[in-house]
Amino acid sequence: MIAVILLIGGWALLAQLTGPLVATICAAPVANFFIAVALGRRMKHTRRTTTTKTPGGPHA
Repeated sequence: MIAVILLIGGWALLAQLTGPLVATICAAPVANFFIAVALGRRMKHTRRTTTTKTPGGPHA
């Protein structure tokens, strides 16, 4: 928990020292990761419903 607080505090300090550009650069991979996860889930869901027609569903 302390490490998370230090990490967030360090990131905020870095953003204040170097400006919003570095903060945007640091936040972009995180946003891209979440977008990729959301798109991956959607793609996986559609792929599961279209290609794999196993009786009983994925929990069988």
